Amino acid sequence: MGLRAFVARSGWEKNPISAEEWWDAVATMPELSVHLGREGEPAFALLRGSQRRRVSWRQGFLCGDHVDRRLITVLFLLADRLGAQVFSEHRRVYRDLADWERRVQRRSTPGRQARMAGAPPGARQGMAAHHGRAAGLEPVLAGLVLLAMLVIFALQ
Repeated sequence: MGLRAFVARSGWEKNPISAEEWWDAVATMPELSVHLGREGEPAFALLRGSQRRRVSWRQGFLCGDHVDRRLITVLFLLADRLGAQVFSEHRRVYRDLADWERRVQRRSTPGRQARMAGAPPGARQGMAAHHGRAAGLEPVLAGLVLLAMLVIFALQ
C-alpha cells in the first residue's frame, strides 16, 4: 500500500515538533533505523526489515510513507511520546490502531475495486473524478476552445 500518515500536534504550525524532538524520539525506538544526511543530521528513519516504510521529519510534523500495520503502530508510539496525534492523508485524526485498520479496510474493499474494474472506461474516469482523481480533460477542452476561437478570429 502506498498510504501516508502524519504525526502532528494540534495547531502544529504554532506548536511544531522540532527536529531535535523527532531525533530524540526515533533514536530510542528499536523498531527504527535512523539514516543520516550529508551533514550528519538525521534524514529519515526506516522501519527495520523494510526498504520503503519510513518516517521523516518535515518542518514541524512527521510523515510516514508506505504505512502498514507495523509502521502505523510506531507512528502511534511516536505521537504518544511527542504529545501529538496521528492523521490520515486527508487530515483526519486516527483515534487508535483499530480506527486506522477500519478505514484502510474500507478504502480497499473488494466491492469498490470490482466496481472500478468492471465499469466501462468512461465510467471509470467519472468514478475517478468523483473520488478526487480527475481525469484531466478540462484543460484539454479549454485549450481546444481557445484554439477554435483563435482560428475564427484569424479567418475574419
